Order: sequence, then structure tokens, then C-alpha cells
Amino acid sequence: MAETHEFYFDDDGINSERIVNDEYQVTNEFFCTICQSLLWKPTSCGSCHHLFCDKCIQKWKRINSPSCPFCCTPYVEKRVPPYIHSLLGRLSIRCRNSSFGCTEILSYNSLEQHETNECQYPTKQCHICGNYILTDASDQHQSSCIPALIECRICKHLVDSESFSQHTSECFRARLDDFIDRMTPINTPAALPLQKNNGNT
Repeated sequence: MAETHEFYFDDDGINSERIVNDEYQVTNEFFCTICQSLLWKPTSCGSCHHLFCDKCIQKWKRINSPSCPFCCTPYVEKRVPPYIHSLLGRLSIRCRNSSFGCTEILSYNSLEQHETNECQYPTKQCHICGNYILTDASDQHQSSCIPALIECRICKHLVDSESFSQHTSECFRARLDDFIDRMTPINTPAALPLQKNNGNT
């Protein structure tokens, strides 16, 4: 049985709904195995070749061990194939602040600069409920904020914020164990040789 790891999934990733032009067929390969969001500044495990957001795998190693989530020990970083960067660079993505009024659609490579320094609707993540709120309204929001139910990106269940870290850790481990089980060939025992009948009774 695999050991239990602790990990908290940040809710600031790029989900598939924010991708405007999906004609490039963004498959699961381009989503981080840890946070389930579109790869951001991707890196790869040199042993199993799974892809992760750089911040996700760095946090994983700090909290758990120097191994990757697929138990490759030690984790050896490998450069991501150029075609991954090429496809990501072609994507057009809505600003994360679109629900507050921002209508900008940006390239993958210019998204960070816009959201960090240029967006006219700057937001910050509430440390209580995990939602993004307008920066100007953050003090008012946090003074009356009630811990909210947060949707687990893996199982889609709603979990209260106090239990969210433990839930996502256990949910991810269960998902990973299931994935490994499905990828591991079933070892069927070889048929036992038949005993030769020597005529003895």
C-alpha cells in the first residue's frame, strides 16, 4: 500500500474553460498531474516522464520527499519536449479576472504579465474561503468571510475549507494508486507443468 502524502492544491490554475481556442486539441497530456490544471512553466520527471507545473512539483518535494508523485526516487528533473512549449504558446486564454469584468484574451506567454501587473480588475485569493476577490474589496470581504465549500478538482465533491487539504491529499493518492494499478501489467502465474504419468499407482 502506498504511503499517504500531504499536499494542498492551490486554486489558481488555468482550467480548460478558460482556454478559448481549443483547435489545437489540448489533451490530458498538457494538464498537470498534481493540480489538474493546464501546465504552467512545465517540467518533467526524467524517470517516468510525467509532466508537472514547476511550482507543483517543487511544493510536492518540500512537503513529502525528493520523489515524484509516481514514486520515482530520486526525482530527476528533465527538460520538457519542445512541442509542449510550442503548443502551449499557441493557446489563447481568458484572464482569471473575467468574472469581475476583464474581457482580455491573452496568449499563454503574456498571461502572467497581464494578470500580475496590467489587469484593470486586480484580484487576490482569500486565505479563508480560497476564492479570488477584487483587491480593493479584500479587507471588507475577509472581515465577514465564512469558510466556503470548495470543489475538489479530482472527484468534484464539495469539501469544507478546513478539511480541503486532507481531502485533496487522500483523493489524489487514491487516484494515483488507481492509475498505477491500471498501468501495471497483471502477472499471471505460469501454468504448472503436468506430472508425467509413470504408470505407478
